[in-house]
Amino acid sequence: MGTSVLAATRELEPLEYINGINKPVHSVMFYNDEIKSRQIEYTFILNGLKKEERCIYITDESTNQIAAKMKAYGINLEKFFDKKLLHIYQLQKLEGSTNYILNNARKIIEEMVNDIKPPRRAVGRTVRDTTTKSGILADIKLEEGFHESFSSFNGAVLCIYPYKQIEPSQKERWMTDIIYNHHASLFIPTHGSGKALVFTH
Repeated sequence: MGTSVLAATRELEPLEYINGINKPVHSVMFYNDEIKSRQIEYTFILNGLKKEERCIYITDESTNQIAAKMKAYGINLEKFFDKKLLHIYQLQKLEGSTNYILNNARKIIEEMVNDIKPPRRAVGRTVRDTTTKSGILADIKLEEGFHESFSSFNGAVLCIYPYKQIEPSQKERWMTDIIYNHHASLFIPTHGSGKALVFTH
């Protein structure tokens, strides 16, 4: 579906948007600057923890690495781990056909949703490799299906993508579909603060 069916109703600074989230919303962040991206991710998580939401952080880094970075950012890990509010999942890269990646990514999401009761919020993505055609097509289908049934998640989600790592031949179609299947899109460039666009379909 083309972006012509979308109309941005608001344009905000990324952190202004993140700090204003107070209801279930499916957002996506495209970034070129990892430091700025982490600030936004951890702010999103910390805001949820302060509201006693159960927060899921999905990564391909080790749990210890992410825990150290969150602690350096000022997140009281012991407090939130003890209250079972913070959950860090290290996922391995799924490789193979589009259907194999898609089916396994769906299983991962189902298991996390079953294990972590609402209210909840999540940041990350389950299809870790978007540098291949099979990975990017699986990611599109996964995001479409998740967005269609988003109300059942009962929480806020921030999907994150390093823009430079997207498979080039499918990049235009992928970006159009990803934006369409989210309520808001954040763009974090290397220079400047970026912007957050909130869409109506």
